[in-house]
Amino acid sequence: MLYEQQQQQPSRRRSFLVTGGIALCAVALFVFACCLGATVAVYATQPNAAANTREAPRMMEARGHAPEMRVGPHFEEHHKRLEELESMVRDIHADVQKLLEAPADVQAALQAHIAADADAQPSKWAASYLLPRYYQRDRGTCWDFATIGVLEQSYRENGVAKGYLTADQYVRFSEQAYGIATVRECAKHPEVCDVPGDFAIDNSTEGGEIDWIYSLTALYSQVLPLAVCPYTPDGDDMDCPAMDAALKTNPIKFDLKNIESAYSVEDSKAMMLKYQKPLGWSSYMHVVNYYFPCTEGYWSKQAACDEDHRVRCPTNGYYNSDYCAIAVGAMYNMDGEFYMHDNIVTEGGHAMNAVGFNDHFTTSAGFKGGFIIKNSWEDRVYGTSPAGRGARGSHSVQYWMQEISDWEERTICPNPFNPEHWLSCVQQSAGPTGGRRGIIPQIRGTTYDISETCLDSTFMTHLVNVTYQPTEFKCIDSNFCSTDSKYRYFLVESAWNANNDLWSACMLRYDTKTAEQLEICTPFNNPSAVAYIWNRA
Repeated sequence: MLYEQQQQQPSRRRSFLVTGGIALCAVALFVFACCLGATVAVYATQPNAAANTREAPRMMEARGHAPEMRVGPHFEEHHKRLEELESMVRDIHADVQKLLEAPADVQAALQAHIAADADAQPSKWAASYLLPRYYQRDRGTCWDFATIGVLEQSYRENGVAKGYLTADQYVRFSEQAYGIATVRECAKHPEVCDVPGDFAIDNSTEGGEIDWIYSLTALYSQVLPLAVCPYTPDGDDMDCPAMDAALKTNPIKFDLKNIESAYSVEDSKAMMLKYQKPLGWSSYMHVVNYYFPCTEGYWSKQAACDEDHRVRCPTNGYYNSDYCAIAVGAMYNMDGEFYMHDNIVTEGGHAMNAVGFNDHFTTSAGFKGGFIIKNSWEDRVYGTSPAGRGARGSHSVQYWMQEISDWEERTICPNPFNPEHWLSCVQQSAGPTGGRRGIIPQIRGTTYDISETCLDSTFMTHLVNVTYQPTEFKCIDSNFCSTDSKYRYFLVESAWNANNDLWSACMLRYDTKTAEQLEICTPFNNPSAVAYIWNRA
């Protein structure tokens, strides 16, 4: 089990608990082994030992037919074999009887073991009374959103229990006001807030810690409703003109009685189940380096394979080249799955809320089991390449808990930016009422008949309304495809490589003026890279 390795590196991830009906889109999955540098599934299953059990019916069948045997030259041999089988059955029966007559202490231990299994922690769990997710945008206020997330859930649960909120009501708190209040208190208590990488003592909300709220007790009565102080994603992080007046009559007050920390998978899960609460969560972040041999046709022509940029290929893979290009990606994919790759570079930290876990969910990278994370990131494609913040996506809690189907999930969180969710209209058939029923040549270089599918507006509208998936796209990278408005792009097909970690997509470029078609395929790359070449139209 990889959990033992994780306990050797407690500083990499920390969970906090502060004690005292909504479909949530934009929730991520943090794989249990993510911080370990592991690339294998956390849980392993043993092969089913069916080879031995299959022999029993055959043996009994031979015994059942023994009276039908005819006397012949091999009769004595068969009879002897039958006696041996009968002796084996008697021995097995005697062993079973001994188990049934075991001493009381052995039977008591067996019953205790059965009871312990019955009382074992569930394989999945999610917190109740969660609020929708909100975005920190381009500010370093993840700690602020993570703290407010814990307080909002606690306030809602308490309000419903005491009757001043109905089950479908909640109160949004102001991250802006809480950030300002924290900076003010940090000025009074630098011994709490003087943390490398955090700038609260420098009069800034850029960087902070979830557990400050426990030490800075004056903050307990300085949590204000959002209406008092809206969040400014691009403006002054200390701007809140109505804050001081609102604090004088603020009816909201928290009483934080305790704070606990956990550093391992099992301890974090146990804490959630014990208190039935979401956790404040902090973790290192990293970027992933993908290596591509400079001998390959596409990469050999890229600047990344120039003498000034190329690097020696890693020795832990089969690249068939001395030099490689590096493509940098984020530590998560566009489905919101955080994962670990062989080649990583640590890059800062991030705070979120752990709102549940599911031991059975298997990610696209093959990891099994993970924490369900409520994040403050927006679903979008950042920048011009997967490097840095990259392309981000998410799913609902119900999806991570495996309570709804993929199709139902698309009606809640369609995640249209993710190329893995795109649909090919080229491969569709117009159906029995659609004339020629989708004549689709599959040989490269031929012309696809898309007159009754991709080029039929009625068919395309119906397809999108049924599948909730994008079917037409536009080029956004002029270095790879033409951005001329006369071209329409339709997905032909996509595929994973043999290792199931790199992805390729083929698009059909259709000229609206000449009806000329051209198929364009990407090289195998980080799947998010395709989102920087095409986007939904």
